[in-house]
Amino acid sequence: MDNLVIALLCGVVSMILSVTMPCLLKKVNTPLLDNVKVVFENNKHLVIVSSLIVAITAYLALSLYPLVSDDISTGERMSKEMMLKLLGK
Repeated sequence: MDNLVIALLCGVVSMILSVTMPCLLKKVNTPLLDNVKVVFENNKHLVIVSSLIVAITAYLALSLYPLVSDDISTGERMSKEMMLKLLGK
């Protein structure tokens, strides 16, 4: 459950940064919130899809970390039973 919350948080941060960074880099005299609204309206599909990809990637990375970290630290391969146990199956 913690992995899911962290992954969703990563997606939200990605969404916020992908909308606000272009606005902060532009030299325009309009207010920031107006620029954010325009950028989001123009790139809504791209922002949502990229944030979902970030969230899914973060969740997979956090879920697979125990498998990879044990292999790296011990230098040995895990048994099939241990992998299934870590995956909750």
